[in-house]
Amino acid sequence: MKLYQEGERLFGLPSKSYPDLIKIEGQLDLLDRLYRLYNDVLNTIEDYNDLSWLEVVQNIEEMKETVQDFGYRCRNMPKKLRAWDAYTDLKEKLENFDRILPLLTELARPSMKQRHWSAVSKLTNVEFRMT
Repeated sequence: MKLYQEGERLFGLPSKSYPDLIKIEGQLDLLDRLYRLYNDVLNTIEDYNDLSWLEVVQNIEEMKETVQDFGYRCRNMPKKLRAWDAYTDLKEKLENFDRILPLLTELARPSMKQRHWSAVSKLTNVEFRMT
Protein backbone atom coordinates (compact mmCIF):
# COMPACT_ATOMS: atom_id res chain seq x y z
CA MET A 1 0.00 0.00 0.00
CA LYS A 2 2.72 2.39 1.01
CA LEU A 3 4.61 1.52 -2.17
CA TYR A 4 1.65 2.59 -4.34
CA GLN A 5 1.29 5.86 -2.46
CA GLU A 6 5.00 6.63 -2.82
CA GLY A 7 4.83 5.83 -6.56
CA GLU A 8 1.85 8.13 -7.01
CA ARG A 9 3.64 10.89 -5.13
CA LEU A 10 6.86 10.34 -7.14
CA PHE A 11 5.07 10.71 -10.46
CA GLY A 12 2.77 13.50 -9.30
CA LEU A 13 -0.35 11.38 -9.63
CA PRO A 14 -3.40 11.95 -7.48
CA SER A 15 -3.44 9.71 -4.42
CA LYS A 16 -6.01 6.93 -4.56
CA SER A 17 -7.34 4.59 -1.95
CA TYR A 18 -7.17 0.87 -2.53
CA PRO A 19 -9.78 -0.71 -0.25
CA ASP A 20 -9.44 -4.16 -1.84
CA LEU A 21 -5.69 -4.14 -1.25
CA ILE A 22 -6.16 -3.07 2.36
CA LYS A 23 -8.67 -5.88 2.88
CA ILE A 24 -6.40 -8.47 1.23
CA GLU A 25 -3.40 -7.27 3.22
CA GLY A 26 -5.36 -7.79 6.45
CA GLN A 27 -6.43 -11.27 5.35
CA LEU A 28 -2.85 -12.18 4.44
CA ASP A 29 -1.63 -11.06 7.87
CA LEU A 30 -4.23 -13.26 9.55
CA LEU A 31 -3.41 -16.22 7.35
CA ASP A 32 0.28 -15.75 8.00
CA ARG A 33 -0.39 -16.04 11.76
CA LEU A 34 -2.49 -19.15 11.23
CA TYR A 35 -0.08 -20.92 8.92
CA ARG A 36 2.94 -20.04 11.04
CA LEU A 37 1.26 -21.75 14.01
CA TYR A 38 0.07 -24.61 11.78
CA ASN A 39 3.64 -25.23 10.58
CA ASP A 40 5.00 -25.01 14.13
CA VAL A 41 2.49 -27.63 15.28
CA LEU A 42 3.12 -29.99 12.35
CA ASN A 43 6.90 -29.74 12.72
CA THR A 44 6.73 -30.30 16.47
CA ILE A 45 4.47 -33.34 16.17
CA GLU A 46 6.72 -34.73 13.46
CA ASP A 47 9.71 -34.23 15.77
CA TYR A 48 7.83 -35.97 18.59
CA ASN A 49 7.10 -38.92 16.32
CA ASP A 50 10.84 -39.37 15.78
CA LEU A 51 11.63 -39.53 19.50
CA SER A 52 12.63 -42.80 21.08
CA TRP A 53 10.59 -43.92 24.07
CA LEU A 54 13.43 -42.95 26.40
CA GLU A 55 13.37 -39.42 24.95
CA VAL A 56 9.59 -39.26 25.34
CA VAL A 57 9.91 -40.20 29.01
CA GLN A 58 12.61 -37.57 29.53
CA ASN A 59 10.70 -34.83 27.69
CA ILE A 60 7.07 -35.51 28.63
CA GLU A 61 6.68 -32.35 30.74
CA GLU A 62 8.17 -30.17 28.01
CA MET A 63 5.86 -31.82 25.49
CA LYS A 64 2.84 -31.01 27.67
CA GLU A 65 3.90 -27.38 28.01
CA THR A 66 4.50 -27.04 24.27
CA VAL A 67 1.10 -28.48 23.37
CA GLN A 68 -0.58 -26.25 25.98
CA ASP A 69 1.15 -23.23 24.46
CA PHE A 70 0.01 -24.25 20.98
CA GLY A 71 -3.54 -24.66 22.28
CA TYR A 72 -3.42 -21.21 23.85
CA ARG A 73 -2.14 -19.67 20.61
CA CYS A 74 -4.82 -21.50 18.62
CA ARG A 75 -7.65 -20.39 20.93
CA ASN A 76 -6.43 -16.79 20.72
CA MET A 77 -6.57 -16.66 16.94
CA PRO A 78 -9.02 -14.08 15.60
CA LYS A 79 -12.57 -15.33 15.20
CA LYS A 80 -12.42 -14.63 11.46
CA LEU A 81 -9.97 -17.53 11.06
CA ARG A 82 -12.15 -20.10 12.78
CA ALA A 83 -14.15 -20.67 9.61
CA TRP A 84 -11.03 -21.67 7.67
CA ASP A 85 -10.36 -25.37 7.08
CA ALA A 86 -6.74 -24.91 8.17
CA TYR A 87 -7.91 -23.64 11.57
CA THR A 88 -10.27 -26.58 11.99
CA ASP A 89 -7.52 -29.02 11.01
CA LEU A 90 -5.04 -27.35 13.37
CA LYS A 91 -7.49 -27.44 16.25
CA GLU A 92 -8.22 -31.12 15.56
CA LYS A 93 -4.51 -32.00 15.52
CA LEU A 94 -4.00 -30.23 18.83
CA GLU A 95 -7.04 -31.91 20.41
CA ASN A 96 -5.85 -35.33 19.23
CA PHE A 97 -2.39 -34.81 20.61
CA ASP A 98 -3.86 -33.43 23.83
CA ARG A 99 -5.82 -36.70 24.20
CA ILE A 100 -2.64 -38.74 23.73
CA LEU A 101 -0.51 -36.84 26.24
CA PRO A 102 -2.20 -38.21 29.39
CA LEU A 103 -1.70 -41.74 28.03
CA LEU A 104 1.97 -41.04 27.36
CA THR A 105 2.31 -39.58 30.85
CA GLU A 106 0.84 -42.70 32.42
CA LEU A 107 2.95 -45.00 30.28
CA ALA A 108 6.06 -43.01 31.19
CA ARG A 109 5.63 -43.63 34.93
CA PRO A 110 8.41 -45.61 36.57
CA SER A 111 5.78 -48.01 37.90
CA MET A 112 5.24 -49.37 34.37
CA LYS A 113 6.87 -52.78 34.40
CA GLN A 114 7.60 -55.22 31.59
CA ARG A 115 4.45 -57.19 32.40
CA HIS A 116 2.38 -54.04 31.84
CA TRP A 117 4.07 -53.45 28.51
CA SER A 118 3.43 -57.07 27.55
CA ALA A 119 -0.27 -56.64 28.33
CA VAL A 120 -0.46 -53.40 26.32
CA SER A 121 1.39 -55.05 23.44
CA LYS A 122 -1.01 -57.99 23.47
CA LEU A 123 -4.10 -55.73 23.53
CA THR A 124 -2.89 -53.47 20.74
CA ASN A 125 -1.09 -56.11 18.64
CA VAL A 126 1.90 -53.77 18.51
CA GLU A 127 5.47 -54.63 19.46
CA PHE A 128 7.06 -51.80 21.44
CA ARG A 129 10.71 -50.81 21.26
CA MET A 130 11.73 -49.45 24.62
CA THR A 131 15.01 -47.86 23.55
